[in-house]
Amino acid sequence: FQEDRQDAEQIQSPLPFGIIHESKYVPLVEGGELRTDVIQAKRLRATEISSSSFRLVWPKLLTRDTGYYVLEYAPTGEPRRKLTKQLTGDHTTILVVGLVPQTTYEVALVPESNERYIPPQTTRVTTLEEVISPARVLISESKAHSVRVSWLPTPESVASYQVLYGPLPANSVKLLVVDGSQNSTVLENLAANTTYLVTVSAIYKSGKERALSAKACTQEENSKVKHLRFEDLGPSTLKASWDPADGDVLGYRVRCRRQAGPSNLLSVSPQIHSVLLSNLTAGGTNKVCVKPVYKNLPGKGLCRMVRMQPASQVRSYRHRPRA
Repeated sequence: FQEDRQDAEQIQSPLPFGIIHESKYVPLVEGGELRTDVIQAKRLRATEISSSSFRLVWPKLLTRDTGYYVLEYAPTGEPRRKLTKQLTGDHTTILVVGLVPQTTYEVALVPESNERYIPPQTTRVTTLEEVISPARVLISESKAHSVRVSWLPTPESVASYQVLYGPLPANSVKLLVVDGSQNSTVLENLAANTTYLVTVSAIYKSGKERALSAKACTQEENSKVKHLRFEDLGPSTLKASWDPADGDVLGYRVRCRRQAGPSNLLSVSPQIHSVLLSNLTAGGTNKVCVKPVYKNLPGKGLCRMVRMQPASQVRSYRHRPRA
């Protein structure tokens, strides 16, 4: 018993007598979620640092009723550029914007309270190097009437992108506005087989702009009829049929070059996809070409050679006398 008492005297609590010390366990995770109200900044520090902004967080030193804060910040070695903001006492964070990229700032948070003196808190923050956008403009998925325009990178400091595009060498320009979080868009309703000048302008949240241009070429429209075929309707008559061409076709021109005799040219409406060719030479070879007609695009003709069947010879019968 004496030994147990000596051991107890050696492990006495160092806490002074007359003061009640109460400890309470506060869980950091409750209901499967992290309790952010428990994890608080113990001193002034910076988070979410970018090329033009950073967020300041600090412990709760005041309330709205007990005082206010004075925030001061300036580039290192340039006190004349100091900026000052007054914040209510219930603030514990603020986003500081409009900063210069790759610059070190001296920051001071001064609590002002009539109840007690609270020493200022200071920190030093260096903004990141500015990410230039767009650094590259890419053209892909080129079709007859559309192309995809992409750009890199897409920093958070960009509010939106303006895409200007127009055919060369004309002066007509169209504008397309894209959200700053996106890095591509599709330009539609373009002219086929045409070169466009595309300019992507980054509109930064600070108000600055940066632009980069590229040339985009649309594909040639499939301006040729498909599957030209023939149907023999007799020794001198032929039916020519074809599948329609792509695009806004105004009509078709059908030319038949005979082996002997003059050639003839027929013009039909865009809804017509077959014609009858007559007065052809039996047994002769003919060249038939069908070409679509466009307003601003030269159509390509599809030609085929066709040989007419020779006319059937009339058999002659000789009367033979009976033996």
